[in-house]
Amino acid sequence: MTTNNKLNLDNIYKRIENLPLLPSVLNDLMLLDLNSNHCMERLKDISRHDPSLAARILRIANSAHASPIKPITDIQQAVVRTGSDDTLAFLTKLHVVKVFTPVTDDERYLWRHSIEAAYFAEYIAQANPKLNIDPKLAYTCGLLHDIGRFVLFDIASKAFDFISSKEWINPKELSDTESHFLGFDHAEVGNLAAERWHLPKDITLAIKLHHNYSQLNPNEFPEHFVDLLHVIQLSDFISIFLGNKTNWQMLKQHRLLDEIKSNCISKINKCPTINTIDLIKNIPLIVDKVNDRMKQLHLA
Repeated sequence: MTTNNKLNLDNIYKRIENLPLLPSVLNDLMLLDLNSNHCMERLKDISRHDPSLAARILRIANSAHASPIKPITDIQQAVVRTGSDDTLAFLTKLHVVKVFTPVTDDERYLWRHSIEAAYFAEYIAQANPKLNIDPKLAYTCGLLHDIGRFVLFDIASKAFDFISSKEWINPKELSDTESHFLGFDHAEVGNLAAERWHLPKDITLAIKLHHNYSQLNPNEFPEHFVDLLHVIQLSDFISIFLGNKTNWQMLKQHRLLDEIKSNCISKINKCPTINTIDLIKNIPLIVDKVNDRMKQLHLA
């Protein structure tokens, strides 16, 4: 498969719009009662677990119309920022919203991986306060880091399925495979989408650079962003490792730790020091949370 006139970054950029929603997400939104005291809390929860909806809400919250004093990177805060009027306007247009219908395991895994990376990024930020990373920002970046794959799934599903069928076992190999066959990778596509949607700078850069494993120029990127990026990269690696290592639950903790160090932590250039023992202990809890969410999205 090679890049052609219909599949290149210029044409992809022209076709980027709001992404379709999962049928279950659309249904949940349409069932919201704006007169209920629980409406906004429910909308926060729905938005926090679907990358397409999260990107849409962040776009609204950071628009010139909303005029936030500073960029809003927390999905739940973004829901509040949109306000009841914008929320009502959004909900009344749901009848014309397109839907995603993932069919294959690879397509369903796209959602699982995004949610799982978000949970791991949030956990690592919370459990390692010395990194000085906002857990909510880490969660948002984790959820949206692969938004470029969602764009490809929407406008070039054959290319998405083709790349998914290739033999790649970690995030770097996925990026290399895309670059080889398409001439670009999903990080570049995601960056185009984030820029078109005017997402906050830290989120846009995390999407753009999450497959950049070389050392970043400290004069160009502040330390807090470098650490954030490394946490997103590590979460990306851990999620894909667990997806490929189907028997990981059978491993003793010390063996799983060795595997995570070898297959994930060692792959990140100057990976920040984190509490790896607690991370290993919490992996089953995080995976259980992801499993529950996948069931709620009807993707399990």
